[in-house]
Amino acid sequence: MARLPFPETGTEQNDWIQRLKEQRNGRFGNVFRQIAHSPEGAFTVSQIGVFLRKGIALPAPLRELAILAIARVTECDYEWSHHVAIARRIGVADDKINAVVAGKMDALDETETAVVEYATVVGKTARVDASVIERLREKLSDREVAELAITVGYYSMIARILLPFEVPLDDFVEQLSARETVS
Repeated sequence: MARLPFPETGTEQNDWIQRLKEQRNGRFGNVFRQIAHSPEGAFTVSQIGVFLRKGIALPAPLRELAILAIARVTECDYEWSHHVAIARRIGVADDKINAVVAGKMDALDETETAVVEYATVVGKTARVDASVIERLREKLSDREVAELAITVGYYSMIARILLPFEVPLDDFVEQLSARETVS
């Protein structure tokens, strides 16, 4: 059970909750239930997530590897469980997902390695050496590098909402651990 109770239905949040459901194709995950006490805030947070899923040039497999790296670093099983499912759905192989868990980049190509290393370092320290950015710029456009930074920042924030409030995983997602390999 979450440390902050989800808002009751029939409250002032209903209009915003309905807008959130519409924005997210009918799915209203527990992360958004948790922050729906601030309905405008929840809606704004959700808008960024929708942008990252639908409006960026950064290829979806790279986006998901970055998100998995953040989930791994923060040990956020909620985020990990959701995004392993998404990564698999868009064709990211289990050996690449397991490379993120193990911190061994041998299953990843150079671009994937650069993305995962960036997300891992930023997730741990929020700072990177200039050489990390240069490696990214050798593989990605400046727009894609900026979108990677937005993705990593956004999912770091989401983990920092989920973890302190111990938000339970949604019923529609298989529970996985960010500390274990998948099969």
